[in-house]
Amino acid sequence: MSHAHADLSDDNKSRVAWGIVKLRPVDLGDRAVRVILGLLLLCAGVLKAHEGLTVGFAERDVLDGKWISILVVEFEWFFGLWLLLGYHRRATRFVAILCFLGFALVSLYRGVNHERSCHCFGLVGLSPWLSFTIDVTAVALLVTFRPSGTISPTNQSGLSRPLFVLTLGLWVGIPWAVTVGTRGPIVTRIVLDPQSWVGARLTILDAIDIKEDLSRGLWTVVLHRHDCRKCQTLLPGYLERAKASSGRPGASRLALVELPPFSAVPMTDAAAASIGRLSASKTWLVETPVEITLVDGIVSSSLV
Repeated sequence: MSHAHADLSDDNKSRVAWGIVKLRPVDLGDRAVRVILGLLLLCAGVLKAHEGLTVGFAERDVLDGKWISILVVEFEWFFGLWLLLGYHRRATRFVAILCFLGFALVSLYRGVNHERSCHCFGLVGLSPWLSFTIDVTAVALLVTFRPSGTISPTNQSGLSRPLFVLTLGLWVGIPWAVTVGTRGPIVTRIVLDPQSWVGARLTILDAIDIKEDLSRGLWTVVLHRHDCRKCQTLLPGYLERAKASSGRPGASRLALVELPPFSAVPMTDAAAASIGRLSASKTWLVETPVEITLVDGIVSSSLV
């Protein structure tokens, strides 16, 4: 048998290098899990890359910083390829378990904070709880289907094709990272739907400069524009009511959040309100004014 193995044809050696061999049942599950999770990571990486190239990374919080997002995309590309290639399967399985546990924790964090999307598939909105379920399922599959270790192609010739694939990935990944990382912010048009915000964390909270204040307590938030006649008519009434209720136990505080483009003249008669601005990096499309009631950053009502 050893002599027969030594005389493998070049075609058979190639098939071994790529893992295209007859597998025992114990290896079939392991390979299926690797392929599914590898394709899942590649898909997530491609969708995030598309977001970075088309609209730019939103940088909603520390987990979504531009360079953090770039590193996550690169990791998903290369680790997805590595899972598909099937090299060092025991070590790869261990890294994959840690990887999906980390993803699960991020999804859990976003779900607990009532975010509508996990942001793990770029512009494709996916519930954090669904993402959490996928990640936990991935960990369960990795724990259940363990590699037998009977297939371990380690000869130098067998590594040539995987190295070629990884090199090709570098050719694509590095220019993409440089392009996304070095360019300035992209101004995009965002259509806001305030009625859909009720019951969830305020979608635009991270884009407001006073988000730390609005994340705690009871607030009446008014989105307005300086050139909106209806806004200019209604804002004095909001300010009068805020003055009248100031200091009352359980009364909501008032926040006036201006949408860009901003007025060149700051508001001087708004002592009863907190003054904020929505990020100018995007064009926000919504009919103003919008009245939002927030409780610890969660929208309880929204009126247009």
